[in-house]
Amino acid sequence: MKGEIAKDLYENFLIKKGFLSIFSSYGLCLLPIILGDNIFGPIFAATLLFPFILAPTLIQSSVTMDEKYKYEQYQITMPVTRKDIISAKYLLGLIFTTFNCLILFILLFMKSNGLDENTVILLGILGIIFSIFSISINYPSLILFGNWGMIPMFIMMGIGILIYVIIPISKIIEFTNELITMDKNQLLIGLLIIAVIFLFISYFVTQHFYNKKEFN
Repeated sequence: MKGEIAKDLYENFLIKKGFLSIFSSYGLCLLPIILGDNIFGPIFAATLLFPFILAPTLIQSSVTMDEKYKYEQYQITMPVTRKDIISAKYLLGLIFTTFNCLILFILLFMKSNGLDENTVILLGILGIIFSIFSISINYPSLILFGNWGMIPMFIMMGIGILIYVIIPISKIIEFTNELITMDKNQLLIGLLIIAVIFLFISYFVTQHFYNKKEFN
């Protein structure tokens, strides 16, 4: 499994195309927080950009490189099980998401736009929860269907952007402020538990169907 993780890290950070993909995704996700002058930028980044653009970037880049060089055909002949392959990708995805959420927290605290500590913590936790849901949906799709698996990611991004376009910014900010003032601990804990359960289901479902996948 260590070899699989090392391979994915090499593809994403030491090959120019993979690095540019990661770098451009970070740039897109950081801009609303850095340049925004109200609470909308952090909300948009924490609930849409970080979870649904940045979180799948690592696996998306890896799948693209694997398909280009037909790596999966050689991978299954190596002394590594298919379970190890799936475990490595999910583990690396969780590490990447943890790193992303740490950056999100730091940026929210540094560029808070007048946000209080509770708001920053709320947005950071929502970013974590949404990122786990994103991994649970996007990883199976990308691992099992390759670049065609990007369709669910585009659908979720489209729905998210549509919501932000339809609902006035003032309403989004007002809803967030109301959420901050309510007793949100049980809600967030419940959502986090559901997200983790969903992640485990995603992992075992992906593992099951990947074991049956044929490589041409």
